[in-house]
Amino acid sequence: MGRVFVILAAVMSVLALLAVALAPQVPAPPALAADLPVAPPEPAPPILRGRAPAEVEVGPDIEVAEEEVVEELVLVDPKDAPPDPVERGSCRLTIHLTVAGEDEQSFDTDIDLWRINEPGNEHWTHGDRRIARLETKDGRAEAADLAPGRYRIHAHKQRKGSKDPVAFRVEGGDTTITLALPAPRRFKVRLRVYDQAGDFVLRGHKQSGGVSSYSSFTDRNPDWVESRRLREGILNGSISIGCGCGSGRGRGAKIAVESENGTFDLFAMRESERYRSYSRTWHLLPEDGTKVSVYGRSDTARDRVFVGVTLPLRELHDAIRLPDGTRAIDAGARITAECDAVLVKKDGAEPDWRRIPIQVRVRLKGYADLDFKHALDGPLEDRVLDVLP
Repeated sequence: MGRVFVILAAVMSVLALLAVALAPQVPAPPALAADLPVAPPEPAPPILRGRAPAEVEVGPDIEVAEEEVVEELVLVDPKDAPPDPVERGSCRLTIHLTVAGEDEQSFDTDIDLWRINEPGNEHWTHGDRRIARLETKDGRAEAADLAPGRYRIHAHKQRKGSKDPVAFRVEGGDTTITLALPAPRRFKVRLRVYDQAGDFVLRGHKQSGGVSSYSSFTDRNPDWVESRRLREGILNGSISIGCGCGSGRGRGAKIAVESENGTFDLFAMRESERYRSYSRTWHLLPEDGTKVSVYGRSDTARDRVFVGVTLPLRELHDAIRLPDGTRAIDAGARITAECDAVLVKKDGAEPDWRRIPIQVRVRLKGYADLDFKHALDGPLEDRVLDVLP
């Protein structure tokens, strides 16, 4: 029995060893924080105050943008500009101008002769240059000592809004070119006048005056010009534009006129030129009637008809009196009455003549000025002048 116990004990020892060998490996528990080595503390970042920029470290892989260089704009006074001599040659040019659609009719006007794309030099770039200003006589003008090349003209008096002729070549000895230009047209201005009964006024006198004027602008470069420029800098100064204005306020002589089927032919208006426009004022003085004024402008090239109204002067004079009942006209009052005629629309639709106003002005020393409008769609009311204090 004792032997059996010994054998069992030995077997149990072997089994215990096998159990230990076959058991899974368990990692050792982590070390406590107190057992780890302590790293030295990192220095705190500096505190930035004010607007000092932060330092940026530049390494071999970091590109630094180059500072942009802005070229300074150089302004050159025109009087200090470098010379730009005109290129000359032995060519001669003869220009013949006619009215477009009427080859036999010559066209007289001032013209600018431009050379297209003249070569540049050390100071100036290539570009268009005005070579000369010419004046035609009987439609002809000449220019000499020209260099070979392309040229183009710009006429001052051709029709407003029209295009210049195309460029042409000058080469060899003599060059003659004929160009047709659109000339300003003329159109008629007519007037119809109604009385208070709605009938046409048939007779009267016409008189020019009031405002007759024109305006003129020159020295503008055409739209197609590509000017020469300084190679270094730009000219300092504005473009010079010439302007001329004129007006006449004197009244012309009275001319007796009769209407044709109720319509008066007042005047013929010239269409606007490229650099000049016109305006004219005419008055129609009906027999024993208030004045009718027509203001015509040259900006629309078509025959035009105006409509106006008139009132018998005796009725107007009877309606304006002093406080004692005396007619103001008999006391020396200056009474004027004028109707500004209204343009008939393109489709022929007339304005309502009954509503076209007549402007009345009364002036008499010692009395307040009287101004009022009266239309023929209502009765003419009596008015009394106020005595000044």
